[in-house]
Amino acid sequence: MAKVYYFEPGYIEEDYFQTGLSIDWGKKIIHVPLIVMTLIQTTPTRIMQLNLDDFRKALKDLEDDSEGMAFSNTHKHNTTVEVGGVVLARVLEILEPYTITFEDGQYAVNLVGANSNVGDRVNVNNVSVRSANSAGLQDLSTLLASAYGGQVIVDIITGQAGTSVPVGTFKAPSDNVADALTIAEVQGITTLYFNRSTTILEDLSKGYHLVGGSPFFVLTAEGTADLTGCSVTNLGLVGELDGLNNITRCNVSNITNMSGFMEKCALSGNLGLNGSTSIMECYTSFAGMGHPIISVGSGNLNMMDYHGSVELADITSGHHDIEVYGGRVVIAASCTAGEIHILGEPYSIVDNSGVGCTILNSTQNRKVLTVPKFIGLK
Repeated sequence: MAKVYYFEPGYIEEDYFQTGLSIDWGKKIIHVPLIVMTLIQTTPTRIMQLNLDDFRKALKDLEDDSEGMAFSNTHKHNTTVEVGGVVLARVLEILEPYTITFEDGQYAVNLVGANSNVGDRVNVNNVSVRSANSAGLQDLSTLLASAYGGQVIVDIITGQAGTSVPVGTFKAPSDNVADALTIAEVQGITTLYFNRSTTILEDLSKGYHLVGGSPFFVLTAEGTADLTGCSVTNLGLVGELDGLNNITRCNVSNITNMSGFMEKCALSGNLGLNGSTSIMECYTSFAGMGHPIISVGSGNLNMMDYHGSVELADITSGHHDIEVYGGRVVIAASCTAGEIHILGEPYSIVDNSGVGCTILNSTQNRKVLTVPKFIGLK
C-alpha cells in the first residue's frame, strides 16, 4: 500500500495527518483512508477496492513498529491452500477488540483477495462494505493466471485503455502497447499477442515474445523502440530491430539492425544485419525477378536451405555459408573482403564482388549426378 500524506479536517480529529493505514492503539480502531484503496468505478456509484492481502501486510508492519509491539495482534492469517488441484483463497480474521473505520463518504468498498470477517468488524458510517466470502473462493492470483493464459492481448481497434483486470485478456484486449507492458509486468507475463497491425514505440528489451494472430498483421518497429532480445512469431515485420532476435514464421520486409536467428520466414524486403545471423529454411516472396538484398556488415551469415534468389552486400570480413536452391546468388560490388562459401543448387551465381572477397563454389559437390540402380538379392 502506498504511504502518502493525507489530510482532511474532521476526518479523525482536527489537524490530524494521515500517512496511510493507521491504528489508534488506545481505542483499538484501524483507520482505512481512501488513499490506500484502488478506485475501480466512478459512475453511477463510486467504488473502491481493498486488497486484503495488502491490508494484512500493512497491519503486520504497524504491529512490528515500536509503538505497536506493546499491543496484541490485530489479526490472524491463513495462507492459500491447494485442494484437489484448486487453490483456495487465504483467510483473514480481524481479532477482538479491534474494529475498522473506513474514511467516511458516499462510496462502496469491494473486499478482494481473501475470505475475511472484515465486514463484521466495521464501524458503521456512510461507506458500504462488500465482502465476497465463499467456501470455494479461489485465490485471485490463480484466477488471473488462468484469465490471461500467459499472454497479454493487444488490439488497437477493439481493445480498451487501462491496466485493471480484465484488460489485456482475449475478452478485453489492451488498445495500446504501453498499457499492455504494464499489465505484463504486474502479472509476470512475457508474451504479447497482437490481434491487429501495430506500431511499437516502447522499450521491450526485457526479451518479450511477440506473437501474432496472422503474418498479415504487421508489427512496425520504430527507431524509438528497443526490441533487443525479443522473439517474433507469426507476424509481418518491418522497421528497426536491435539484435539478438529470434524470428519465426514471419513475413519479413525491410528490417535493419538484426542479429540472431530467422527460421521459416518469407522475405519480401531487404535485411540489414548488425551481427552474426543464422537464416534457416527461408524463401523469397518477391514477384518476378526481384530478390531481397542482405546487407551483412559485421559478423558471420549462415544461410541454410534458402529457396529463391538473394543478393549479398557489404561483406568486408568473416566466413559466410550460403546454401541456396532454385534461385540466383548475387554477390554485390560492396563485398570487398571475407570468404563466401556457396552451397546448394542455385541456377546461377553472379559474382560482382570486389578484389579481396573470396568466393568458394561448392554447389557441384552437393548435386547427385547419377543414381545407381539397385539390384535386389534373390
